[in-house]
Amino acid sequence: MKRVMISRRQILKGLVYSGVASLAGVPLPAFSRGITRQIEGTDLLEVCLNGKYGFINHSGSLVIKPRFEGTWGFTEELACVKWEGKFGFIDQCGEFVVLPRFSYAGDFRDGRAAVEIDGRWGFIDKSGKVVIPPISETGVGFHEGLAAVKGDGKYGFIDTLGDVVIPLKYDKASRFSEGLADVRDGKYCGYINVTGDYVISPEFDAASPFSEGLADVVCSRFQFFIDRAGSPAFRDLVFDKCSPFHEGYAGVKINGKWGFISKSGDIKIPPVYNWVGNFSEGLAFVTLNNGKGSCFGFVDSSGEMVIQPREYSMVSEFKKGIAWVTTGLSKCGYINRRGEYVWEPTQ
Repeated sequence: MKRVMISRRQILKGLVYSGVASLAGVPLPAFSRGITRQIEGTDLLEVCLNGKYGFINHSGSLVIKPRFEGTWGFTEELACVKWEGKFGFIDQCGEFVVLPRFSYAGDFRDGRAAVEIDGRWGFIDKSGKVVIPPISETGVGFHEGLAAVKGDGKYGFIDTLGDVVIPLKYDKASRFSEGLADVRDGKYCGYINVTGDYVISPEFDAASPFSEGLADVVCSRFQFFIDRAGSPAFRDLVFDKCSPFHEGYAGVKINGKWGFISKSGDIKIPPVYNWVGNFSEGLAFVTLNNGKGSCFGFVDSSGEMVIQPREYSMVSEFKKGIAWVTTGLSKCGYINRRGEYVWEPTQ
């Protein structure tokens, strides 16, 4: 196997900890979206009315009447929905193209959707035909033509035909992103390519998928970014926590507060926020404390607050000019880039 010969000692030697971040405890391998969710860039958006789910267009008009018990929303022109306790798939007219017969199901990626059958996971195509039998202990979807599967406690990867292309030998495996997947082999994490060869040897305590050519990793309690050679991208910067790069910016936590850095490692938006999201369509959510609790607003790449903070409970990134928001415990709605409601929060 091809390995990049860079040791933990070399990695740590290249980092200068200058009090930029207070690293108490082992950070997460990547910024977790936690309570936030992402919406797909689709023309139909799920809404909830009186406990039932339907779909609206971007103008806020109902297109599919609320009648489902749950949904993941549309991906690849189909939506996974729950109907009478089972999962199936509908088209954008609200008609079932895959009848609800599965105890659980994921959304479509690369023309395949993970479905649970008798306690194990397989994959169906868009006609509902089981094209990959239930061989996996987990239901991870496809990314870049490969899906992580688990058997006998070990992870490997299959292609969309169901053929094992990377043997099940890892203790943990993530999705492929930019041609690389982070895997855990024993105590440490590294990165493999689509042939299963190590491109970056397992030297990290935790790792996350690559985004825009960089990935955030943890090594001996230091969290920082590496490039595709496995070398620290910013040799004098480590962080409390950090999130992936999107649109040239990454959220970083420094001395307990979040801000944004550029791909040169410069701080572009000062760390003054309780939490931040990823940039999407030129905007990123940020949270501030208003004395009563956290409020969500949106900033642009210059740091200007273009949507003033409000008492949302959760928000998503913007996709096609729309962001999902919630108020209270469970009321969900959508706003546009001016912060105006396209759909008032309902439940």
